[in-house]
This record gives sequence, structure tokens and C-alpha cells, in this order.
Amino acid sequence: MGVILLKLSPYPKGTNWKHILGVGMLGGIGFTMSIFITNLAFANNGIIQSSIMAILIASLLSGILGLIFLKISSRPLNLNLTN
Repeated sequence: MGVILLKLSPYPKGTNWKHILGVGMLGGIGFTMSIFITNLAFANNGIIQSSIMAILIASLLSGILGLIFLKISSRPLNLNLTN
């Protein structure tokens, strides 16, 4: 987004800030590294289980909110791909 703000690059064709924000929300789905770090950081099994549950819930919410946001804010684009 900084590249677009600094006018070093244009938006990809057919996108706007809403699309970029929605994809950012979907980016919160990645949870495998968080679970890996949790297993390394804590020795207490109760804390590990609570952390894993929180990570999975946050990932689920991120996916649902990203999907809802993109469905509401995006409209079908009329791109003519034929020459």
C-alpha cells in the first residue's frame, strides 16, 4: 500500500482500496506459524491449549470477516479480456 501512496506503482487493474483491505483481512487466516511458536514459547500444556484455541478462533473470524467485507464491498468487474 505504501508503494501506491508514494505513487511508485498504480493499483492493479480492476482493484481499489476495498479489495486490498479485504485481502489484508484474509491474510489473518495464516495460523500454522503462530501455533508452532506457541509450542516453542510455553511449557505449560494448559497455556498452549488456550493459545491454540485463541489462534484458531482468530483465524476463523479473520476469514469470515474478510469474506463478508469482500462480498459487501466488491461488485463484479466488467473486464474485457478479449482483444
